[in-house]
Amino acid sequence: MISERLRLRIKTISESANFKSYRLLGLVAVVGLGFSLVGAAVFLIFASNASVANFSLIPNPAEVTDVVDLQATIEGASPGQRIVTAAPNVSVSGTGTGEFAGVLGADGFPVFVYRRVDYPNYGVWVTKCGNEKCSAGNVTNQVTTLVGRVGIAVGADGFPVIMHDTFSGGVSRLNLVKCGNASCSSGNTSAIVQDSSGGYNAWGNYSGELGGDGLVAFSFHSAASSYLDNRINLLHCDNVACSTFTVTTVDQNDGLKNDAFGGDSNLAMGADGLPIMAYYTGSANGYPANGVKVAKCGDATCSSGNTKTVVSGTNSNANYTIQIAVPSDGLPVVNFDYFANMGVLKCGNGACSAGNITSTFAVTANISRAGAMAVGPDNLPVLTWPEYVPLTYNDKKWNLLKCGNTTCSAGNTTVVLEQGHSGNGGQVFVRNDNTPIATMAGGNDQSDPYSAIPRIRVADCQDAVCSPWPGTTVAAAEYYIGATDPGEGNGTPMTPLDGAFDSQSEVAVAEIDTLPLSGGDPGSFEIHVRGQDSEGWGNVSTQTLVVNKLTQQPVDSGTGTSPITITFEHIVQGGTSSVTISNTGPNPPSGYKFLSPRQWYQLSTTVQYEGNVTICLDYTSLDPTDETKLHFQKWEQDTHWTEYTSSIDTNNNIICAVVPELSLWAVFEEVPVPVVGEITAPLDPVAVGTTVNASAGGTYAGPYSDLAAEWNWGDGSTSVGNINIASNDFGVTGSHVYNEAGVNRVTLTLTTPDTSGSNTFEFVVVYNPAGGFVTGGGWINSPAGAYAAAPLMTGKANFGFVSKYKNGASTPEGTTEFNFKVANLNFHSDIYDWLVVAGANAKYKGTGTINGRGSYKFMLTATDANPDTFRIKIWDDNGVVYDNKMSESDDSYAGTAIGGGNIQVHKSK
Repeated sequence: MISERLRLRIKTISESANFKSYRLLGLVAVVGLGFSLVGAAVFLIFASNASVANFSLIPNPAEVTDVVDLQATIEGASPGQRIVTAAPNVSVSGTGTGEFAGVLGADGFPVFVYRRVDYPNYGVWVTKCGNEKCSAGNVTNQVTTLVGRVGIAVGADGFPVIMHDTFSGGVSRLNLVKCGNASCSSGNTSAIVQDSSGGYNAWGNYSGELGGDGLVAFSFHSAASSYLDNRINLLHCDNVACSTFTVTTVDQNDGLKNDAFGGDSNLAMGADGLPIMAYYTGSANGYPANGVKVAKCGDATCSSGNTKTVVSGTNSNANYTIQIAVPSDGLPVVNFDYFANMGVLKCGNGACSAGNITSTFAVTANISRAGAMAVGPDNLPVLTWPEYVPLTYNDKKWNLLKCGNTTCSAGNTTVVLEQGHSGNGGQVFVRNDNTPIATMAGGNDQSDPYSAIPRIRVADCQDAVCSPWPGTTVAAAEYYIGATDPGEGNGTPMTPLDGAFDSQSEVAVAEIDTLPLSGGDPGSFEIHVRGQDSEGWGNVSTQTLVVNKLTQQPVDSGTGTSPITITFEHIVQGGTSSVTISNTGPNPPSGYKFLSPRQWYQLSTTVQYEGNVTICLDYTSLDPTDETKLHFQKWEQDTHWTEYTSSIDTNNNIICAVVPELSLWAVFEEVPVPVVGEITAPLDPVAVGTTVNASAGGTYAGPYSDLAAEWNWGDGSTSVGNINIASNDFGVTGSHVYNEAGVNRVTLTLTTPDTSGSNTFEFVVVYNPAGGFVTGGGWINSPAGAYAAAPLMTGKANFGFVSKYKNGASTPEGTTEFNFKVANLNFHSDIYDWLVVAGANAKYKGTGTINGRGSYKFMLTATDANPDTFRIKIWDDNGVVYDNKMSESDDSYAGTAIGGGNIQVHKSK
């Protein structure tokens, strides 16, 4: 046989988010046929990813104009470096697979559940890996403070479901935890499946899977206190949240410790999406001692149609591993172990009831705790198992076998993943490219595995059979600046000092121009360096570079002046800045005026920067009236001004703003804005030709001589408002004659030389008394429940409407306005379908818009009574938008009493 070097990575998982990644190198035997390990010597040595041995920054501290020389020694992975284990203390006692379990999350990254007995971390914990290799971004959370054996599955929502047992207060319990998110950090819920009050005091072997129905199921073993009632059970979640579940006994012994004696059990989902379980049996009823049995469920809960088949009668080890998997060919594979031997059974049909083929092989030492099995897209099983020399616990190994065919009868390849760790429990996952990821909870040394402190260990194979890895050559180096990591391979490349990256140790160099770096007072910048070898990027090494701030004073090319300074926080690349001062530009916002002379500042720069920019302006030449009311504002998106003032220094006439980008800028002075009070106008509809009088009060902090008033009557006409000045306030009046019926908004606008203010009255309703019609105008208190989008919203709602049939017309005409201001709901219609007038009641239907958009049906109901009542229902295909009598039928004349205004049902003339 030919020995080759094993190519894979070993990593350890920590409670923190970032960890060192490691590779494992070693001599392994490649086996051509069968399962026998070659008797050649096997040894392993370890090496880390490319590392930064040291690096320097010269000069440091640096001046703003300096070019800093960055020099780093990068070393690729080489033999002789030992693994540094930094994983959580995973408590795995000598009972086998029960204390550590894993599954792939919805993102394809492993999720591990395990118990810890090291105070104060006592309890069940979950580690969610940040990538498929668990090399970075891992998140660890505690699920319970009680310990027990564990099992895990991931639901259709991507959140784990955990089964674990506990003993507390003299009571044994079997529990189910549904995690509230992918890392089990919050929102977890727990339920008791069984407890010792039901006659059971021992559970184990929790194997979970997601079924074809999208619901999680677990197989588990239970035993009574006498151990004469042993059962293999299936728990099936009734829903995705697993808030309720169904437990079915699939197999049990006859009270004489026979049949389904509780060794390990394992669950998979058949090609039909229904559960299939493999487990050990006892001796009786014709079953050989410690045989292997398969139960294929007839439905999702295993409550009917089940078949149970003894698939192996060999002297299996009923306390150790058993695994079942269903590859893409639909024919299950069962892996089981017994002292000094292991077996793989390829089923002849989906229930393993006929045509099964068993292959066995002998291991060189005892199998220590549980192994693992998975089948990839190529339908070839992958097995992992730990082993040790009996009694002495020496020569501990972690092995991986890749089957050469679907029955594992020939062409198998066996490698030793790691020497010196026998471990307890493990999983193996096979990716879409058939490369395995093997996991194990293993000890640190050659001592008794019961006393060693186990760690979660991850072996990332680079091909389907974990082929040789000869070592690494430095392939690249890079650096990045600041706290944000751009990602491996996205930093600034460094160059090899000798001209080529072609050896295990390289000196990489780069130049850092400090001019583009932002400053302030003496500031510091984190410079991060990392190297890459043939296996990937290594850890980051960091030093602090001290530089100064960059401040520029651009000069206007036309005036030759420079009233502005620009200070950059963080520079990526140097450049120049410019300012253009002009006397034309967008007007100031309401409430502000220009200083004298008017000036706009167009700022631009070729500097590439990150973070904010501080802009300061010397306003000495601008002659403000009140310096404390100055504002530095930026013209945003060619549409509006935005306030960015950060400070005003009235002693030195300097105003500053902190901004994200350069643009058009101006300095304004705050001025008083006239405020228009509530407009008084007729709430009742008025006839065409009637003079309408309107008035409003107002306030203004400036001189009243600045004020001018204008009425907009809503029908296309305007008039000058009459301002009546009192001692502390003023009033404005106006009048207008409407010549056509309609619903009109009346707006009063007050202007000054610098700003303006306005208010609107809704609505003046004008009707033509020559025909039968209904008119109304006023307001209601919109009740709770009327606005479907926010049922608790209440408030004042204005309305105005006219609806009548003209002579010879088949549909009514008019205008309807309804404005529920609190909800920003403004309904308008001038398209009617019909009008019904019945005594004092009127009802009409039509189509309109909300806030100028859409197409909504409406029905308006009005009653001319004491009091007048009003109802409007607005809806579209998606349902009711508004109805102030939501519970009333459409033919009801019930309405809400108006709070002001008048409704009239006019008779025909």
